[in-house]
Amino acid sequence: MTTEDLEKEPVDMGSGDKPAPTNFAQSAYSEANSASMSDADSSVSQSASIERPASVAAATPVLPKKGMSALSKIFITLSFVVALAAGGAAGWVWYSTQQSAVQQQLAQQEIDRTLQQQRNQIAELTTLLNQINSKDAQQAEQLQRMRKSDEQVLARVASFETQVTELTGAHRIDWMLKEAEHFVVVAEQRLSLLSDVDGALALLTEADDLVRDMREPATRKLRAALTQDLIALRAAATSAVDTEGNFAVIEALIGRVAGLEKAMVTYVAEPDTKSTSDVIEASDSVAMGPWDRFIGKLSGFAQSLYRVETIGDAEIKPFLRADQQEYLRQNIYVLLEQAQLTLLRTDYVGYKLSLEQARKRISEHLNVAVPETQAVVAELDRLIAKDMVANVPSIEQSVRALQVFREYWQQEKVDRELQRSQLDTESSSTNSQQ
Repeated sequence: MTTEDLEKEPVDMGSGDKPAPTNFAQSAYSEANSASMSDADSSVSQSASIERPASVAAATPVLPKKGMSALSKIFITLSFVVALAAGGAAGWVWYSTQQSAVQQQLAQQEIDRTLQQQRNQIAELTTLLNQINSKDAQQAEQLQRMRKSDEQVLARVASFETQVTELTGAHRIDWMLKEAEHFVVVAEQRLSLLSDVDGALALLTEADDLVRDMREPATRKLRAALTQDLIALRAAATSAVDTEGNFAVIEALIGRVAGLEKAMVTYVAEPDTKSTSDVIEASDSVAMGPWDRFIGKLSGFAQSLYRVETIGDAEIKPFLRADQQEYLRQNIYVLLEQAQLTLLRTDYVGYKLSLEQARKRISEHLNVAVPETQAVVAELDRLIAKDMVANVPSIEQSVRALQVFREYWQQEKVDRELQRSQLDTESSSTNSQQ
């Protein structure tokens, strides 16, 4: 815009300092070019004022500067707000990126630490596995050495057995057969004398193990007999009488009989408040005449010598002297020992009869209200109530089978010695011919 255009533009002086726009196009033009033309106008006005003469400058009116419109201000404000929002968003994105990077770094460090721990654990497990493998190898070597030593020991034992057989004529089966016979004989004694089924079962099992270790084909019948007797003993063991347990209980009761002295029935006289003189004086006061007084004194004296107490329906037990109390204790001892003897003989009728007689002696002559007596009586009742019916099997089959095998082995041993001597003779003759 030139100076001439500015001079030709009408100016409304009545509206104050602000010029009124002529139309909408001029206003839009001025708003659009206000920012770009402000510097140019200032420079042109300065140059025009310099170039123009002083008269022209004085004749040209001074125009006021146009201000910014509301739309421009709103646009600038919105631009500023958008710029701030963009800056905040950029900052938030940058912060989020930094936090994510930090978290990723921490997670990576944790993963590295976990991997390192796992590597350490794997290394430790590998070390332990190597140690275990080395120990297994050592144990395998020791086991191999032990097997070799066992084989050597067995070979030496076989050699010793051969030497002993050559020197004494006794074979390995001889002493094993003697041990088996001993076990069978003891088992038969325990069954016949003590009715101890469990003990006989254990002994017969040991005898069967010895016969099995003989490794002789001829022991088949012997083992069959032992097996049958073992089956019978196992069946009887389920319903066998506990002889040892009952014997021990009776032995404990014998030890408690001595403590029954407190239960002996004794008489304790109640203190009499009336003396003999009081009774006589009372009789004197009643009797009036001389004869009546004499009779009263005589009856009072007689009443002072005895006293009558009424017991009622309670059971009257006899009072025992010291020697009778000792006889009672000895009688109870004998009855309990007799019960033990009949128990060992499997005479269960006599066993229960002895226990019942002992209980009867205690109930008739002792005070059953005493705790010691109650304990002994309760234990006797428990023993009497037990079912003593027992089936004790016999092992005669095993005994006979052992005798048969012993006779067979004596002949078999001689035959084997003859065959061995013949083989030795033949081998020596063959070697001499060669």
